[in-house]
Amino acid sequence: MNYSKFKKRAGEIESKFGGFRGLPLENLDMRVLAPNHLLNFGSHLLNFGSGSTSYADLCEKETRLDPDESVNPDYCDIDDIPEEIYFDAVIANQVFEHIEKDAIMKITSSISKRMKKGAKIIVTLPNICNWIKYIGDIDHKTPLSFYQMGSFLELSGIHVIDSYRYTKRPEEILYATKEEKFLLEVLKKYFEIDPANFVAVVGEKI
Repeated sequence: MNYSKFKKRAGEIESKFGGFRGLPLENLDMRVLAPNHLLNFGSHLLNFGSGSTSYADLCEKETRLDPDESVNPDYCDIDDIPEEIYFDAVIANQVFEHIEKDAIMKITSSISKRMKKGAKIIVTLPNICNWIKYIGDIDHKTPLSFYQMGSFLELSGIHVIDSYRYTKRPEEILYATKEEKFLLEVLKKYFEIDPANFVAVVGEKI
């Protein structure tokens, strides 16, 4: 990987969204994976790093990929998937932070090659600006900002179309007291600490 090119693209994505302070707080919305925002994600969804989670009820066909054979995935490695299979949508939910950084570019390139043109991907990550959330999992290997993840995607042929912060309890942030909001602003402005637990990066295969 060309580090200078990676860093430049990451900077462009960071500027595009106004840095992490510019990311809105939203609910995780997986409808973007579906054509015309319908409930069905399309004919074939790749659940990358699936663990025991399945989205089979939201797509015509789901392929679950995970290196842990105990969760009974369809495949343990993306290179095991037959070359003739292409995906309409991909979700990688809390996966890339568990992968060594030297392997991420190869993996995003492999995913991109299996996506149909116009296919969407959602990558979710722990918010590294909420460091307590990140360090709480000893299996985390690579801290990733939204713009670093976006750079990996764009250099693999997947255009970043959206990014936002989210949490499972957004009302705790949205409806905080005046005192709490003041404290949150101080933490964000001077220490770059953010209360949102997660970040989503949305891409489209070009």
